[in-house]
Order: sequence, then C-alpha cells, then structure tokens
Amino acid sequence: MSGNGRNALLLHHLLGIETGNNVSCDGSMKKILKVKLTPTKEQAKSLLETIETFNDACNWIFRKSFEAGTPYQMKLHHMVYFEVRERFPALTSQMIVRAIAKVSDSYRTEKKSLHFFKKHSAMEYDKRLLSFKSLSHASMATVHGRITVSWQKAPDAVLPLRISRDSTAGQWLERAQRNDSENGRLTS
Repeated sequence: MSGNGRNALLLHHLLGIETGNNVSCDGSMKKILKVKLTPTKEQAKSLLETIETFNDACNWIFRKSFEAGTPYQMKLHHMVYFEVRERFPALTSQMIVRAIAKVSDSYRTEKKSLHFFKKHSAMEYDKRLLSFKSLSHASMATVHGRITVSWQKAPDAVLPLRISRDSTAGQWLERAQRNDSENGRLTS
C-alpha cells in the first residue's frame, strides 16, 4: 500500500468519519466528504490564479485536441505537453498532466463541438499536487509554489481531490473521494 493510502487509513481510523456512499457500475464504492479550506487572503489569491491558469491551459489544449480530432490522453500528451510547458510556464508538470486528462475526459463527451472550460472550473488535485501534513493542514501546489492550507474538518480520504471555489458563498471547498475495491484497498 502506498504512503498516501496508509495516511488515508490512519486519518480515517483516528477521526472515525462516516460519509455518504456511492456505488459505481463496476462495484467499487466512492466516499465523498466536503471540507472547507481556510486559506489566508494571499493563499486564496494563489489558489484562484492557479485555477484560472489551469483552465486557460485546458481551453488551449481542448482547441488543439479538437483540431487534431483526438480524445486519447496519451496521444494528446505527446502532441501538446511541451508546448503547454512553454505557453503556461507557471504550471507544474503534474498540473499539465491533470489538464490533459481533464480535456481528454471532456472531449469524449463533447466530440461534436468546441468546449470551453469556465474560468473557475474545478481543478483535480492528486497525490503529487496535494499532501497531508497534519490532521488539519495540507500542502498544495500552486502557480507560486507549494502552500500549506488549513481546513476546518480533516479528510476521510486522500485521492483524487477536486478543488473549486463556491462563487455564491465565496468559500473554497474540497471534495475528497476514495474508491474502495472489494479488498478494501485504496485506489487513485
């Protein structure tokens, strides 16, 4: 089991958090928990800039994908990765990988028309972009480097995470998802 898997089990065991369950068509189960992030003003600005840059990159990648007619993540990666690195130098390599994956997933449902991601669409954080430092703090990658953000409630799970800004409440929300297979192992 990976280090993050052990951390998730430890957090779950220590906190005893119970959440709603969703069973997917393959029989695996997802547990979802909303957590309120409490960034400082500077951290919130950095997170917002990260999401905006990420979605700008997604829009650029989608146009290239649409022009080439390829929804396949690996082909798309080989086609655009280095150019995205040049056009969006503030994004880390892993952010670009996540952007390509987001575009690939979106393209498969929007094949007939050019899709545009909203300025503040959710950005998925994986184990390379987010790590837990304590039961109330996490280290998150941004376009200005890593930041340590606190939250009001500790997570039940580690991967994958989607960070988004709730425009009505002006708050940062994080949804933690964990897939439980039949053998109880965490999957990313």
